[in-house]
Amino acid sequence: LERGRRETRVESRVIICLLRPDGLMSMTGNEEMLALALKYQGRGVVGMDLAGDESAAPLTRYVPLLEKAKKAGLFVTVHAGEVPGSADIQTAFNMGVDRLGHATLLALDPARQDMIRGRRIPIEVNLTSNLRTSAVKDLRKHPAKEWRKLGMPLAVSTDDPGVFAVDLNHEYRLLVSQLGFKPADLVAVSLQAVDALFMPAGQRAAVRRDFERELLDLLAKLAAEKP
Repeated sequence: LERGRRETRVESRVIICLLRPDGLMSMTGNEEMLALALKYQGRGVVGMDLAGDESAAPLTRYVPLLEKAKKAGLFVTVHAGEVPGSADIQTAFNMGVDRLGHATLLALDPARQDMIRGRRIPIEVNLTSNLRTSAVKDLRKHPAKEWRKLGMPLAVSTDDPGVFAVDLNHEYRLLVSQLGFKPADLVAVSLQAVDALFMPAGQRAAVRRDFERELLDLLAKLAAEKP
């Protein structure tokens, strides 16, 4: 990470991911991942995640590990709300996660959606991933459109560019072509993603200032182009 920063001037950080159920990674393996995250905290690692089949292993089983990470000062996000009948979104809310991954079924539970909205927990939006994993059947009905109308903060990403062979430009084009996002919406969700970065508030504010400056430069160049 440090060599990349020197050579490209791009800052990057790492989120260590716990995996479920035991067939994917044992609890001992997850404990080792937490120990690794704590070892490298301040040396590139900034957060913990939990991914995998929530119907096979509920979030409650992993709360002690995530709470230990949070107590140590790491940010926490979890994949939740992708499987009908799961209580993981409520568990995630109760433990005070910093972001919520996917959460595609949240729109079917207005009470919990209002709960997440009230605390302004950012939702990680991954359109291509959600379609290919069948978390949504039709991108035009993806809940991100409703979340945007409700003013819920979104953090759009590729989820895994190596697996899905997409980049962030591709995901933003889908916001436009499938969900009807306007240029102002794209700017807004871009800034919301910056505000959801896993870094200290002061550093995050500095990144936002840089991002806003680059956006203004880009808009000025676009305005100067001949039609």
